[in-house]
Amino acid sequence: MRESITRERLFAFMKRLAETAPRGRRIRVFVVGGGTAVAQGWQGAFLNSIG
Repeated sequence: MRESITRERLFAFMKRLAETAPRGRRIRVFVVGGGTAVAQGWQGAFLNSIG
């Protein structure tokens, strides 16, 4: 089973994604399902949000 995702882990993942994304291009990342709830602070942790 995967580790639970927390708001801090989700934002660290997003920051790392931004750091490694190609420069000069527009890129969209969609956070869906439980990841959205965690990002908005609606839920403290959610299983399988990343992976």
